[in-house]
Amino acid sequence: MTTNTLTEQEIAHLNRTIAARCKEVRAARGISQELAARQGLSLTTLKKMERQGNADLRSYHQLADALDVNIHTLFEPPGSPIRFTSSFDGAVATPYGASYTDPMKRRDFVIGVPSVLAALAAPVPVRELFSPDNRSRIPDEEGIRELAVYCEDLRLQERQLGGAALCGFAVTVQQQVGKWLDHCAESRSVYGELQALYGNLGAWIGWLAFDAEQLDFARTQSEHAVSHGAMLGRPDITLRAMDNLSMVWARTGNYRQARDVAAAALKASTDAPSQVQAVLQLRLARAQALLGNKQEMERSLGAANRLATESPSDICPAWADWADPIGIASNAGKTLANTGWSGEAIPLLEAAIRELPETHQVSIALNTIVLARAYAQQGEAAHAGFLATAALPQVLALDSKRTRLELQRLYAYFMHAQTHPASVREFVDAYETHLSASRIGNPSSFT
Repeated sequence: MTTNTLTEQEIAHLNRTIAARCKEVRAARGISQELAARQGLSLTTLKKMERQGNADLRSYHQLADALDVNIHTLFEPPGSPIRFTSSFDGAVATPYGASYTDPMKRRDFVIGVPSVLAALAAPVPVRELFSPDNRSRIPDEEGIRELAVYCEDLRLQERQLGGAALCGFAVTVQQQVGKWLDHCAESRSVYGELQALYGNLGAWIGWLAFDAEQLDFARTQSEHAVSHGAMLGRPDITLRAMDNLSMVWARTGNYRQARDVAAAALKASTDAPSQVQAVLQLRLARAQALLGNKQEMERSLGAANRLATESPSDICPAWADWADPIGIASNAGKTLANTGWSGEAIPLLEAAIRELPETHQVSIALNTIVLARAYAQQGEAAHAGFLATAALPQVLALDSKRTRLELQRLYAYFMHAQTHPASVREFVDAYETHLSASRIGNPSSFT
């Protein structure tokens, strides 16, 4: 395959363009470097971003928070309108400005896929697939495999940053794969691999959109992935998407549908790795808990724990590889706490927080917030306030709307309490300080 990667001169120009845009947006917001740096960035990092434009993705998220803008506005050409956090327009904040409605409507060079791949440290073979001269060419089998592996590897960044940071990128990649499929004869050897990649991307997007609180989009993407997996005879795709659907239905109050989807997925998972079956048992346990069926919930949690202690499969997909005993404890603790059994949840959540790898920042933050609420429900408000204050900077460093929503709920819970120990007042003051800077979101809908 003929390739045309970004040259060093093009990358340098791209970095200068991003640097100029960051400086322009900060100046337009009337915020000094020193004030912006106090919101989470170091002053040295901010100066480097405005001078060189090649910082890591987390730094761009922190700068966007400090300036109260959608992160994609930092990657648009200088002179473009500034998109504020409040002007969401149905798009998930992404590192390049894509939206669900028109993810490809961007200039290839300044804010297109090549720049995103550079920001996300994609290997050269993957960048070559999306260079302007190659997009119209159907990749070979090796190129498709490189892209599939890279997308799975991005789950590590998802665990560190949250789904909103990657959702628009995944949508763009899936649309490009769809264009390759439109021009690929079914007789070609790569056709099946492209179809599988398209379905896996759809299932992944469903989960990323769920984490970004784009629940309608998460549902439609997951439903399409279920159908696509069934058409291909690929239960791995179907089960992944059904896992998403159970979570979406539970989040939107459709508990019976959440239970039925999880049960159907379990029935179809007899040949799946034990970790996949454990994940699906957890989804069923959550739905049963929300329906008030404690005995059924305990049965499913027990099954998940047994499955997690079995010898892990070497062929376990990345989306289920967290289903080890610590991952099960984490999920079980959140299920118990969120459905009123806080006393049983506390030891599970504390064990999970101690043992979770540092790369699982979203899970650690979520567990800490839920643990704080569990202690508050048990009448230990002082310790709950201490945990909440510790969780606040963790949440601000992430781009997980699901995690921020949990923090908002915790704030609302404290505001309804009759008494406020000093640690709770400290959390409330810190939360409201960040709220006044529009860095968290309005909790009024939860109060």
